[in-house]
Amino acid sequence: MLVVVLALAACGGSKGNPRRDAVNTYFDKVDKAEAGVISSSGEIDQALRNFRLSGNSPAEIRELTFARGRLATALKRVRALQPPPDARRVHADLVELLTLQHAAAAELLHVVTYEPRFVQALAPLPAAGKALSRDIRQAAKTTSAPTPITSAEKAGAAVWGRAGCGSCHTLAAVSSTGTAGPNLDVLRLTADEIAARVRTGGGGMPPFAKKLTPAAIHSVAAFVADAEAREAANSASLEAYAAAFDHYRRSLDGILTALRGLDAPPVMQPTLQAELQTLGRAARLSGTVGTSLAQRDVAAANTAIRQLFASASSAGKGATRQATAAAVEAYNGRLRRIATLSSRISRERQQLVARVG
Repeated sequence: MLVVVLALAACGGSKGNPRRDAVNTYFDKVDKAEAGVISSSGEIDQALRNFRLSGNSPAEIRELTFARGRLATALKRVRALQPPPDARRVHADLVELLTLQHAAAAELLHVVTYEPRFVQALAPLPAAGKALSRDIRQAAKTTSAPTPITSAEKAGAAVWGRAGCGSCHTLAAVSSTGTAGPNLDVLRLTADEIAARVRTGGGGMPPFAKKLTPAAIHSVAAFVADAEAREAANSASLEAYAAAFDHYRRSLDGILTALRGLDAPPVMQPTLQAELQTLGRAARLSGTVGTSLAQRDVAAANTAIRQLFASASSAGKGATRQATAAAVEAYNGRLRRIATLSSRISRERQQLVARVG
Protein backbone atom coordinates (compact mmCIF):
# COMPACT_ATOMS: atom_id res chain seq x y z
CA MET A 1 0.00 0.00 0.00
CA LEU A 2 1.36 3.41 -0.98
CA VAL A 3 -0.16 6.54 0.52
CA VAL A 4 -1.90 8.53 -2.17
CA VAL A 5 -1.17 12.23 -1.56
CA LEU A 6 -3.92 14.49 -2.82
CA ALA A 7 -2.89 18.12 -2.67
CA LEU A 8 -6.24 19.60 -3.62
CA ALA A 9 -5.70 22.77 -5.62
CA ALA A 10 -8.13 25.62 -5.11
CA CYS A 11 -10.51 26.77 -7.74
CA GLY A 12 -9.35 29.52 -10.10
CA GLY A 13 -11.13 32.67 -11.24
CA SER A 14 -11.60 36.12 -9.78
CA LYS A 15 -12.81 36.80 -6.27
CA GLY A 16 -16.33 37.68 -5.39
CA ASN A 17 -17.94 34.25 -5.89
CA PRO A 18 -19.03 33.09 -2.40
CA ARG A 19 -19.33 29.43 -3.37
CA ARG A 20 -15.93 29.39 -5.03
CA ASP A 21 -14.36 31.28 -2.10
CA ALA A 22 -15.83 28.81 0.39
CA VAL A 23 -14.46 25.87 -1.60
CA ASN A 24 -11.04 27.52 -1.91
CA THR A 25 -10.93 28.13 1.84
CA TYR A 26 -11.88 24.52 2.49
CA PHE A 27 -9.15 23.16 0.18
CA ASP A 28 -6.58 25.40 1.83
CA LYS A 29 -7.55 23.95 5.20
CA VAL A 30 -7.34 20.41 3.82
CA ASP A 31 -3.81 21.04 2.52
CA LYS A 32 -2.78 22.38 5.95
CA ALA A 33 -4.42 19.42 7.69
CA GLU A 34 -2.55 17.00 5.44
CA ALA A 35 0.71 18.95 5.50
CA GLY A 36 2.46 16.29 7.59
CA VAL A 37 1.48 13.51 5.20
CA ILE A 38 2.31 15.57 2.11
CA SER A 39 5.76 16.60 3.39
CA SER A 40 6.57 13.03 4.54
CA SER A 41 4.99 11.11 1.67
CA GLY A 42 8.34 9.71 0.56
CA GLU A 43 9.21 8.44 4.03
CA ILE A 44 5.74 6.99 4.52
CA ASP A 45 5.80 5.21 1.17
CA GLN A 46 9.25 3.80 1.93
CA ALA A 47 8.04 2.47 5.28
CA LEU A 48 5.14 0.72 3.57
CA ARG A 49 7.39 -0.66 0.82
CA ASN A 50 9.74 -2.15 3.43
CA PHE A 51 6.96 -4.09 5.15
CA ARG A 52 7.59 -7.83 5.57
CA LEU A 53 5.56 -10.39 7.45
CA SER A 54 8.52 -11.13 9.70
CA GLY A 55 12.08 -9.99 10.22
CA ASN A 56 11.40 -6.24 10.25
CA SER A 57 14.22 -4.26 11.85
CA PRO A 58 13.61 -1.85 14.75
CA ALA A 59 14.22 1.04 12.34
CA GLU A 60 11.55 -0.26 9.96
CA ILE A 61 9.11 -0.65 12.84
CA ARG A 62 9.80 2.96 13.84
CA GLU A 63 9.14 4.04 10.24
CA LEU A 64 5.77 2.26 10.24
CA THR A 65 4.95 3.86 13.58
CA PHE A 66 5.82 7.24 12.08
CA ALA A 67 3.58 6.58 9.06
CA ARG A 68 0.65 5.56 11.23
CA GLY A 69 1.09 8.66 13.38
CA ARG A 70 1.18 11.10 10.44
CA LEU A 71 -1.92 9.51 8.91
CA ALA A 72 -3.74 9.57 12.28
CA THR A 73 -2.99 13.29 12.67
CA ALA A 74 -4.15 14.09 9.13
CA LEU A 75 -7.33 12.08 9.62
CA LYS A 76 -8.15 13.86 12.87
CA ARG A 77 -7.60 17.29 11.35
CA VAL A 78 -9.51 16.65 8.13
CA ARG A 79 -12.40 15.06 10.01
CA ALA A 80 -12.68 18.19 12.15
CA LEU A 81 -13.16 20.48 9.11
CA GLN A 82 -16.58 21.81 8.23
CA PRO A 83 -16.88 21.62 4.42
CA PRO A 84 -19.12 24.00 2.46
CA PRO A 85 -22.14 22.38 0.83
CA ASP A 86 -20.35 22.06 -2.52
CA ALA A 87 -17.43 20.11 -0.95
CA ARG A 88 -19.36 17.79 1.32
CA ARG A 89 -19.05 14.82 -1.00
CA VAL A 90 -15.33 15.22 -1.57
CA HIS A 91 -14.89 15.79 2.17
CA ALA A 92 -16.67 12.51 2.99
CA ASP A 93 -14.45 10.68 0.51
CA LEU A 94 -11.32 12.32 1.91
CA VAL A 95 -12.25 11.23 5.42
CA GLU A 96 -12.94 7.68 4.23
CA LEU A 97 -9.66 7.61 2.28
CA LEU A 98 -7.60 8.73 5.26
CA THR A 99 -9.50 6.33 7.52
CA LEU A 100 -8.66 3.40 5.24
CA GLN A 101 -5.03 4.49 4.85
CA HIS A 102 -4.60 4.89 8.59
CA ALA A 103 -6.27 1.52 9.29
CA ALA A 104 -4.03 -0.21 6.73
CA ALA A 105 -0.86 1.35 8.15
CA ALA A 106 -2.00 0.47 11.69
CA GLU A 107 -2.66 -3.13 10.66
CA LEU A 108 0.77 -3.46 9.06
CA LEU A 109 2.34 -2.14 12.26
CA HIS A 110 0.17 -4.54 14.26
CA VAL A 111 1.39 -7.45 12.15
CA VAL A 112 5.10 -6.64 12.51
CA THR A 113 4.81 -6.26 16.29
CA TYR A 114 2.55 -9.32 16.69
CA GLU A 115 4.50 -11.81 14.59
CA PRO A 116 7.62 -11.99 16.83
CA ARG A 117 5.38 -12.53 19.87
CA PHE A 118 3.52 -15.31 18.08
CA VAL A 119 6.80 -17.02 17.15
CA GLN A 120 8.08 -16.59 20.71
CA ALA A 121 4.90 -18.11 22.17
CA LEU A 122 5.34 -21.20 19.99
CA ALA A 123 9.10 -21.46 20.59
CA PRO A 124 8.80 -24.05 23.43
CA LEU A 125 6.73 -26.43 21.25
CA PRO A 126 9.59 -28.35 19.56
CA ALA A 127 11.32 -28.85 22.91
CA ALA A 128 8.05 -30.13 24.41
CA GLY A 129 7.73 -32.67 21.60
CA LYS A 130 11.32 -33.83 22.08
CA ALA A 131 10.77 -34.12 25.83
CA LEU A 132 7.68 -36.27 25.26
CA SER A 133 9.64 -38.61 22.96
CA ARG A 134 12.47 -38.84 25.49
CA ASP A 135 10.08 -39.51 28.38
CA ILE A 136 8.26 -42.20 26.38
CA ARG A 137 11.58 -43.93 25.62
CA GLN A 138 12.48 -43.77 29.30
CA ALA A 139 9.09 -45.16 30.32
CA ALA A 140 9.52 -48.04 27.89
CA LYS A 141 12.64 -49.11 29.79
CA THR A 142 10.52 -49.76 32.90
CA THR A 143 8.33 -52.25 31.04
CA SER A 144 9.23 -55.87 31.65
CA ALA A 145 8.99 -58.25 28.75
CA PRO A 146 6.22 -60.82 29.26
CA THR A 147 7.49 -64.17 30.50
CA PRO A 148 5.86 -67.55 29.88
CA ILE A 149 3.75 -68.92 32.76
CA THR A 150 5.72 -71.54 34.66
CA SER A 151 4.37 -74.82 35.90
CA ALA A 152 4.73 -73.57 39.50
CA GLU A 153 2.61 -70.50 38.67
CA LYS A 154 -0.01 -72.71 37.03
CA ALA A 155 -0.12 -74.86 40.16
CA GLY A 156 -0.48 -71.77 42.37
CA ALA A 157 -3.26 -70.41 40.18
CA ALA A 158 -5.06 -73.75 40.42
CA VAL A 159 -4.91 -73.61 44.23
CA TRP A 160 -6.22 -70.03 44.08
CA GLY A 161 -9.21 -71.25 42.07
CA ARG A 162 -9.96 -74.31 44.27
CA ALA A 163 -9.79 -72.26 47.47
CA GLY A 164 -12.16 -69.59 46.06
CA CYS A 165 -9.71 -66.76 46.77
CA GLY A 166 -11.11 -64.70 43.88
CA SER A 167 -14.47 -64.33 45.60
CA CYS A 168 -12.85 -62.02 48.15
CA HIS A 169 -9.71 -60.64 46.48
CA THR A 170 -8.75 -58.73 43.35
CA LEU A 171 -5.74 -60.10 41.45
CA ALA A 172 -5.20 -59.12 37.84
CA ALA A 173 -3.07 -62.19 37.05
CA VAL A 174 -6.17 -64.44 37.28
CA SER A 175 -8.79 -61.77 36.46
CA SER A 176 -10.21 -61.89 39.95
CA THR A 177 -12.25 -58.87 41.06
CA GLY A 178 -13.40 -59.69 44.59
CA THR A 179 -13.77 -56.78 46.97
CA ALA A 180 -14.50 -58.33 50.38
CA GLY A 181 -10.79 -58.69 51.11
CA PRO A 182 -7.72 -56.59 50.28
CA ASN A 183 -6.82 -55.84 46.67
CA LEU A 184 -3.73 -57.99 46.24
CA ASP A 185 -2.57 -56.04 43.16
CA VAL A 186 -1.61 -53.11 45.35
CA LEU A 187 -0.08 -55.09 48.24
CA ARG A 188 3.64 -55.70 48.34
CA LEU A 189 3.97 -58.84 50.52
CA THR A 190 6.58 -61.57 50.46
CA ALA A 191 5.62 -65.18 49.85
CA ASP A 192 6.30 -66.01 53.54
CA GLU A 193 4.00 -63.20 54.69
CA ILE A 194 1.24 -64.37 52.38
CA ALA A 195 1.66 -68.01 53.45
CA ALA A 196 1.39 -67.04 57.14
CA ARG A 197 -1.81 -65.10 56.52
CA VAL A 198 -3.30 -68.02 54.50
CA ARG A 199 -2.51 -70.46 57.29
CA THR A 200 -3.81 -68.41 60.21
CA GLY A 201 -6.35 -66.06 58.59
CA GLY A 202 -7.33 -62.82 60.35
CA GLY A 203 -9.15 -59.61 59.67
CA GLY A 204 -12.19 -61.46 58.40
CA MET A 205 -10.20 -64.03 56.43
CA PRO A 206 -10.67 -67.66 57.56
CA PRO A 207 -7.62 -69.84 58.25
CA PHE A 208 -6.73 -72.39 55.59
CA ALA A 209 -4.22 -74.49 57.56
CA LYS A 210 -6.70 -77.34 57.81
CA LYS A 211 -8.12 -76.86 54.30
CA LEU A 212 -4.92 -76.73 52.26
CA THR A 213 -1.75 -78.76 52.46
CA PRO A 214 1.50 -76.93 53.35
CA ALA A 215 2.64 -77.46 49.76
CA ALA A 216 -0.56 -75.92 48.39
CA ILE A 217 -0.24 -72.93 50.76
CA HIS A 218 3.36 -72.43 49.69
CA SER A 219 2.32 -72.72 46.02
CA VAL A 220 -0.48 -70.16 46.18
CA ALA A 221 1.61 -67.77 48.32
CA ALA A 222 4.50 -67.86 45.85
CA PHE A 223 2.06 -67.33 42.97
CA VAL A 224 0.42 -64.29 44.61
CA ALA A 225 3.81 -62.76 45.55
CA ASP A 226 5.06 -63.13 41.96
CA ALA A 227 1.82 -61.67 40.59
CA GLU A 228 2.10 -58.70 42.94
CA ALA A 229 5.68 -58.08 41.81
CA ARG A 230 4.68 -58.14 38.14
CA GLU A 231 1.76 -55.83 38.80
CA ALA A 232 4.09 -53.45 40.63
CA ALA A 233 6.39 -53.42 37.60
CA ASN A 234 3.44 -52.80 35.30
CA SER A 235 2.18 -50.01 37.55
CA ALA A 236 5.58 -48.33 37.52
CA SER A 237 5.60 -48.49 33.74
CA LEU A 238 2.09 -47.07 33.43
CA GLU A 239 2.92 -44.32 35.91
CA ALA A 240 6.03 -43.43 33.91
CA TYR A 241 3.95 -43.17 30.71
CA ALA A 242 1.29 -41.14 32.53
CA ALA A 243 3.98 -38.77 33.84
CA ALA A 244 5.37 -38.35 30.32
CA PHE A 245 2.02 -37.25 28.89
CA ASP A 246 1.20 -35.13 31.93
CA HIS A 247 4.50 -33.29 31.49
CA TYR A 248 3.63 -32.72 27.82
CA ARG A 249 0.16 -31.45 28.75
CA ARG A 250 1.62 -28.93 31.19
CA SER A 251 4.02 -27.71 28.49
CA LEU A 252 1.12 -27.26 26.06
CA ASP A 253 -0.93 -25.45 28.69
CA GLY A 254 1.89 -22.92 29.07
CA ILE A 255 2.04 -22.36 25.31
CA LEU A 256 -1.73 -22.01 25.13
CA THR A 257 -1.69 -19.41 27.90
CA ALA A 258 0.91 -17.40 25.98
CA LEU A 259 -1.09 -17.65 22.72
CA ARG A 260 -4.35 -16.62 24.38
CA GLY A 261 -2.63 -13.48 25.62
CA LEU A 262 -1.84 -12.35 22.08
CA ASP A 263 -3.85 -9.72 20.22
CA ALA A 264 -3.69 -10.92 16.62
CA PRO A 265 -4.41 -8.57 13.71
CA PRO A 266 -7.30 -9.70 11.48
CA VAL A 267 -5.03 -11.13 8.79
CA MET A 268 -3.29 -13.33 11.41
CA GLN A 269 -6.38 -14.45 13.33
CA PRO A 270 -6.94 -17.67 11.30
CA THR A 271 -3.43 -18.93 12.05
CA LEU A 272 -3.73 -18.10 15.74
CA GLN A 273 -7.11 -19.82 16.03
CA ALA A 274 -5.76 -22.90 14.23
CA GLU A 275 -2.85 -23.14 16.68
CA LEU A 276 -5.19 -22.71 19.64
CA GLN A 277 -7.49 -25.43 18.32
CA THR A 278 -4.71 -27.91 17.53
CA LEU A 279 -2.74 -27.39 20.73
CA GLY A 280 -5.90 -27.29 22.85
CA ARG A 281 -6.96 -30.67 21.48
CA ALA A 282 -3.46 -32.07 22.04
CA ALA A 283 -3.51 -30.87 25.66
CA ARG A 284 -6.94 -32.42 26.27
CA LEU A 285 -5.88 -35.75 24.74
CA SER A 286 -2.66 -35.77 26.75
CA GLY A 287 -4.74 -35.28 29.89
CA THR A 288 -7.00 -38.16 28.83
CA VAL A 289 -3.96 -40.42 28.42
CA GLY A 290 -2.75 -39.62 31.94
CA THR A 291 -6.19 -40.09 33.50
CA SER A 292 -6.79 -43.36 31.66
CA LEU A 293 -3.43 -44.78 32.71
CA ALA A 294 -4.07 -43.76 36.30
CA GLN A 295 -7.30 -45.76 36.08
CA ARG A 296 -5.40 -48.61 34.40
CA ASP A 297 -7.62 -48.24 31.32
CA VAL A 298 -4.89 -48.99 28.82
CA ALA A 299 -7.31 -49.32 25.89
CA ALA A 300 -8.67 -45.79 26.41
CA ALA A 301 -5.13 -44.46 26.81
CA ASN A 302 -4.04 -46.05 23.54
CA THR A 303 -7.05 -44.60 21.73
CA ALA A 304 -6.21 -41.11 23.01
CA ILE A 305 -2.55 -41.54 22.04
CA ARG A 306 -3.49 -42.50 18.48
CA GLN A 307 -5.80 -39.48 18.24
CA LEU A 308 -3.08 -37.23 19.67
CA PHE A 309 -0.46 -38.18 17.11
CA ALA A 310 -2.98 -38.06 14.25
CA SER A 311 -4.38 -34.64 15.19
CA ALA A 312 -1.15 -32.70 14.59
CA SER A 313 -1.09 -33.61 10.90
CA SER A 314 -4.79 -33.26 10.14
CA ALA A 315 -6.15 -30.44 12.29
CA GLY A 316 -8.07 -28.08 10.06
CA LYS A 317 -5.26 -27.12 7.72
CA GLY A 318 -7.62 -26.63 4.79
CA ALA A 319 -9.96 -24.47 6.81
CA THR A 320 -7.03 -22.42 8.08
CA ARG A 321 -5.78 -21.78 4.55
CA GLN A 322 -9.26 -20.70 3.46
CA ALA A 323 -9.68 -18.37 6.44
CA THR A 324 -6.23 -16.87 5.89
CA ALA A 325 -6.96 -16.34 2.20
CA ALA A 326 -10.24 -14.64 3.12
CA ALA A 327 -8.47 -12.34 5.59
CA VAL A 328 -5.83 -11.41 3.01
CA GLU A 329 -8.52 -10.77 0.41
CA ALA A 330 -10.36 -8.50 2.86
CA TYR A 331 -7.14 -6.51 3.37
CA ASN A 332 -6.55 -6.33 -0.38
CA GLY A 333 -10.13 -5.18 -0.79
CA ARG A 334 -9.39 -2.21 1.45
CA LEU A 335 -6.36 -1.38 -0.69
CA ARG A 336 -8.51 -1.50 -3.83
CA ARG A 337 -11.01 0.78 -2.11
CA ILE A 338 -8.15 3.23 -1.38
CA ALA A 339 -7.18 3.30 -5.04
CA THR A 340 -10.81 3.75 -6.11
CA LEU A 341 -11.36 6.61 -3.66
CA SER A 342 -8.17 8.35 -4.75
CA SER A 343 -9.29 8.35 -8.36
CA ARG A 344 -12.78 9.47 -7.43
CA ILE A 345 -11.54 12.37 -5.31
CA SER A 346 -9.45 13.62 -8.22
CA ARG A 347 -12.51 13.50 -10.51
CA GLU A 348 -14.70 15.18 -7.89
CA ARG A 349 -12.21 18.02 -7.52
CA GLN A 350 -12.22 18.58 -11.30
CA GLN A 351 -16.02 18.52 -11.40
CA LEU A 352 -16.16 20.89 -8.45
CA VAL A 353 -13.84 23.37 -10.19
CA ALA A 354 -16.03 23.25 -13.26
CA ARG A 355 -19.20 23.71 -11.22
CA VAL A 356 -18.22 26.64 -9.01
CA GLY A 357 -15.76 28.33 -11.34
